[in-house]
Amino acid sequence: MIAHRDFEPGKRPSFLPKLPEIKAAFEESLASANAWIASESVEVLNVETIGTPDQHPLYGWVRVWYRTTTAKAEPIPEI
Repeated sequence: MIAHRDFEPGKRPSFLPKLPEIKAAFEESLASANAWIASESVEVLNVETIGTPDQHPLYGWVRVWYRTTTAKAEPIPEI
């Protein structure tokens, strides 16, 4: 089976964020995903950046698709 897990930064950038703030939020999501992948030893199939049209392209969730023996997918957040 295929499942996914989303990683969203803990703090959203301000209303009009500067590039360093956007990059920091993305790096936080990516670091969380990498830590989870290492701790769970999952077989990663794909990694996506998920955002909304009103967000900067670098800000958003990191979604990891992975192979599993059971369906553990989290609900997809409403956009």
